[in-house]
Order: sequence, then structure tokens, then C-alpha cells
Amino acid sequence: MAIDLTRKNGLDNLLKLIKHDTTMTVLLDIKGNIVMVNKAMAHFLGDKPDKLIGINWIENFIPKKHQSKVQDVFKAIVKSNILSSERYINPLRIVTGDEKIVYWQNSVIRDEAGNITHVISRGVDITDRGQLEKVLLRSEQEKLNILNSMMEPVVYQDLDHRILWLNNVALGSIADSVDKVIGRKCYTIFHKRDEPCINCPTDRVKVTGKPSEGEITLYNGRIFSAHAYPVFDEQKNIIGILDISNEITEQKRAELKLRETERRYHLLADNVADVIVVLDMELNLTYISPSACAVFGFEYDEMFSMTVEDVLPPDQFKIINGVLQKEIAKAAKKQGEMFSSETMVVEVYKKDHTTIPMEVRVSFLRDEKGIPIGILGVARDISERKKAEQDLIKSYEKLERALESSVRSMATIGEMRDPYTAGHQRRVTQLAVAIAREMKLPEETVNSIRIASIIHDIGKISVPAEILSKPGKLNEMEFNMIKNHPQMSYDILSTIEFLYPIAEIVYQHHERINGSGYPRGLKGDEIYMEARVLMVADVVEAMASHRPFRQALDLDEVLNDIIINKKILYHP
Repeated sequence: MAIDLTRKNGLDNLLKLIKHDTTMTVLLDIKGNIVMVNKAMAHFLGDKPDKLIGINWIENFIPKKHQSKVQDVFKAIVKSNILSSERYINPLRIVTGDEKIVYWQNSVIRDEAGNITHVISRGVDITDRGQLEKVLLRSEQEKLNILNSMMEPVVYQDLDHRILWLNNVALGSIADSVDKVIGRKCYTIFHKRDEPCINCPTDRVKVTGKPSEGEITLYNGRIFSAHAYPVFDEQKNIIGILDISNEITEQKRAELKLRETERRYHLLADNVADVIVVLDMELNLTYISPSACAVFGFEYDEMFSMTVEDVLPPDQFKIINGVLQKEIAKAAKKQGEMFSSETMVVEVYKKDHTTIPMEVRVSFLRDEKGIPIGILGVARDISERKKAEQDLIKSYEKLERALESSVRSMATIGEMRDPYTAGHQRRVTQLAVAIAREMKLPEETVNSIRIASIIHDIGKISVPAEILSKPGKLNEMEFNMIKNHPQMSYDILSTIEFLYPIAEIVYQHHERINGSGYPRGLKGDEIYMEARVLMVADVVEAMASHRPFRQALDLDEVLNDIIINKKILYHP
């Protein structure tokens, strides 16, 4: 039962009732701490009532070997007030250290919002009947073992669809833990719904009082044939519903495949543009659609006398025959499930000995038992699509060449203003691409590095030429103008729609792995891989080249600097 304390002074009145109750009674908060015990309970435990207030019931009075189980029951009660936990039997350790066996009746207290705030447990000492109780407990455990041994999912729920118990198979079907399932609505757990399923067998049982069955599909796609049975109390009132299910997922899939096969057979009677071919399991032709005449230029009788090997170039036949023979062998040995369909593109001979590209979808025809009895092929002429693809590739290549030409022009403009760095971007590009290929980066990444490297210093067009070519040391203001060129590069390049994130790569090429770079102080994985490659190539080329303010460094010195700062400034 659940006690609703919506009236004023409701808890005070309840405490008075507990205090004068002659049955052993304890009031617990939802953490299991004692709020109040009456005299009968205190006497049974062997201590004064006021000394028991505030201590944890389970930790102090339940024997250690039973604490985990009692804790699970208590959690279930405060979460959902489940029916199966309203009455419970467990050992109790009193102050003297002796163990007593107590029969409990539990109920909960709710606040005005319906939330459980306390648990009341009233107990009866049945220690003298302990041996009998052990037999009863063993009998109950045997029943649970039997249910858990069943291959079918078993779920027991109350009349409001709350799950009170389920066996291991049912739990495994949803891959969840018991504490996350008990007390929650079955349609929430098994179907991820906010309301009961339409035509739910459980609802029919509640109305009719008789067993009912139906087909249900779980949220994960598994399909079950569900049988719901009413559970009655001594007064013949329905107090719960027991659901036992059989999984029929594979059976339903087989039915769907059979219907799909039948649907494809109906296409044979229609005048479709696609070519339809049916073979037996030895690859002998048993049907070919008349549409094949227009596609391949053969007369119908000519085609029907041809074999698969006759219409396919040797290399194409080898591919298709290999796939089919492999799947046919699996079916003969009953090893695994055969594929439902596969799509391939092959070249097929026409009557004039030219070939035509065809997209072929191959699947198996099956009998009512799901056994493959034939092979169905549906082929479509994709000559126009292949031509369009080739045209698209050419258009893409043309666009890429035009874009790269524009990029190189931009790079040349930048280098014309800075004679000391003329060729710098080209040399950085060569080095960055070489590094990327040595790292075996994807070709797309290599290409983006190449384009970004070509124009990585385009932002220097905003820097006065006299600063770029100044022979002495730059002052702080001049150096800050130089440091602004990645930002200017980004502003210029972000207006262009590249195929790769070129603007961002260029923006980052003066960042450093430890965050000491500029302009944003990025570090580690915040920096694009392309930018990490570019930064190393840029540093090496700059140090190895002559500048107005210094001579070129020896290559060994350059590489030594790179090695020293590996994992600090540069990507390892």
C-alpha cells in the first residue's frame, strides 16, 4: 500500500500511530536511515528507541551476507513500490548479535507531488518457524531458477504495465540492467514508447480476464509472438499479467524475403525497360525478359540459347561466377546465411561484339522453407550514367586546374613584393608534399597541403615592402605587422570556395604544438594535420634560406633545431 500525506500534520499523526502500534514497526527515510521505531521494535532489537534514531537500518541490523539482497529490495521499493516487495522475509541481527527471522510488510509514504519519502516496515518474529521458512525460500528460488532456465522471455507486470520481474532471457533481449528496468513501464523499456502499444495483449487480458496473444516488435527490431496470461489473487481478482514470448524475427524476415521474391516475379509479366534474368542453381538460363532484345540486339531465341559465359567478357564472368559459386556452396553446406542481394557493375556483350555497361542486382529465389532454388538478376543499362560520370570527372579536373592556376597567380603576386622570399612558397610546397607522402597521408590531404603551401604567405601583401626587405632587426611594431599576415591570409582565402579547408590551414601555419605560436595560440590536436606539416616545411625552408637580416643556416643546424623541438613546437 502507499500512504498519501496530503493533509496537514499527516506525518505527525502517522508517527503517533506508529508509536502506539503493538506490532514491531520502523519508519525509514529513502536512504534507509531510521526515522522512528516503536517500543515493540526497540524491545525486539534490545535497545532504547532514542538510541536507534538516525542510524542505517541495513548496515546495522541486516547480517552482512544478506545486506546486498535487502538493499536491492529496498531500492526497488523506494523507486516504484513494486508489488513483489510489499511482503518480504529476511534475517535480522539484534543488539546481542543473535539472528532472528522476521516476516515484513512494507508500505511507502508519498508527498503531495506523489514522490516516495519514507518506507514503513512492520515485522513479525517467525524465528521458530525459521526452518520452515528456509524450505519456502528454497522453493521460491527453485521457481525463479526454472523461469530463468526457460529459452523464452518471461515478464511479469502489474496492471499499469510496470515491470515487476523478468527472467534472464527477457533482460538479455534489451541489453539493460535489472535496476534500470524494474518498476518502469514495459512499453517504455521494450518499445521506447510513451504510451501502451496498439492492440497490446496485456490490455486485452485486463479487459477479458483471459489469456491473449499478439505480435510485438521491440525498439531494436526483434519480433516476438507474445502470450499474455492473467495472474489472480485468492479473491479471483487480476493482480498482474505474465507475458511469455517466442522470438520470430528470422521467420518474419523469411516471410518478407519470400514476399519480395514474389514481387519480383510479378515484374516478369510487366513490360519493363530493365533486363530480367532467372537462372537455376547450376547457372542455366530459365527466363530472360523480352526487353533484353532491344538492349543487346539479339533475337529472343538467340538469347535463350546462350549461357552466362557467352554474354560476359572472361574477366567479368570470372568475377560474377566467383561470387555466385561462393554463395551457392555456403547454401549447400548450410554454413551461415546467404546474402539477400548484391549489386555489381559488369560489361555485357552486344550482338555487334561491343560491350555495354550494366548494373546488375543479383538475389536468390527461395521456396516456402527459405531454401534457394534459383538466381534472379535485374540488369540496367548505365551507359548514360557512366558517360555523365566521366564528364563530371573531366569537369572536376578542369575546375581543379583552373583553381590551381589562380592560386599560383596569387602566390606570384605575393612573391613579386618580396624579392628575398621569391620561390619560398614553391620550395615549401615541394617539401611539405614530400613530408606528407612520406607520412603516407591520404591523397586528398596531400592535395590540400599542396594548395595551402603554394599561397601560405599571401597575407604578406598587406605588409609594407620596406619591412619585408629590411636588413636589420625588426622593431616590435614591425614584427607585429609581420605576425598579422596569417590573419590577412585567412581573410583573403576565406572568401574563396576551395574543395579543402585551405583558409584555415594557412591561418594555422605559424601555430606551435605547445601553444606558443601565433595568431591564436592553438596547441596539439587543435591544429589541423595539414597545418602541422606546413609549419615544419615552412620553418626548414626559411632557416635554410638567406634573409636580409641573416645568412642561411647550414642544413645540419636546421635539422638539429627541428629534432630538438620535436613534440615541443612541431609534430613528432
